[in-house]
Amino acid sequence: MSELYKDIIPANANIEIEYGKESKVKFSYPINWTYRKAVLHRAFPTILTFFMLAFMKLLSFILWAFILPLWIYVLVIKNIDIALYNETTNAIIQIATFLFNHSDLIVDILGIFFLFSFMFPFILALNKNLLSVVMPKAGYYSTVLIGKSKEKIFITKDMENNRCIIPNFKNIFLNYKATEDFGKYLKKVKILSYDFKFHIRLRFGFFFHHSKKNNDLIYYAVFEFTEKPLNGYLECKYY
Repeated sequence: MSELYKDIIPANANIEIEYGKESKVKFSYPINWTYRKAVLHRAFPTILTFFMLAFMKLLSFILWAFILPLWIYVLVIKNIDIALYNETTNAIIQIATFLFNHSDLIVDILGIFFLFSFMFPFILALNKNLLSVVMPKAGYYSTVLIGKSKEKIFITKDMENNRCIIPNFKNIFLNYKATEDFGKYLKKVKILSYDFKFHIRLRFGFFFHHSKKNNDLIYYAVFEFTEKPLNGYLECKYY
């Protein structure tokens, strides 16, 4: 697995989409990692983050949808019907006792879930095409789970030199919809990383490790048009 990945993991890539009689899509990468490094540094944390966020959302849903309303219900009926209150608290105690008695099974299930979460990206990596489909969706739905998406609607007055520009985003995802003249005159979409390098300095006790890296975390997007659109809009959702 030493080949340079090209069009395999669409993560942290420069992308150019050209519209015309034959639409063309070009990929390039600010860092030409090996496929193994791309899986380790990009696919693994992206997919693992999705699993952890989904797990946290499930726990919060259980808390707010079941546990909290149940306790509010118990506190309310305590002052209304003591018999019903006693029956409800006894049922809660029985459920808690059941969970406690089966705590080993619960721990085992959680252990299997976390082990699967850690291993799943590497299992997917055995199929490059499947990984290239799953990884972008994992990144997208992670932003949905934490509510991090941003939105911008471009109209004619927002344009400069027949272009619309998103100056800064992380290139996790970019969805866009061009209507009327914006769709008619759209010629090219570019997602590009800012061209600069920076130093990474890590300290291990009394020792320091220095490395130089190309930027692959800060991107901008450019929408180019053949003519200035007068009607319609360009709607972009991104992060």
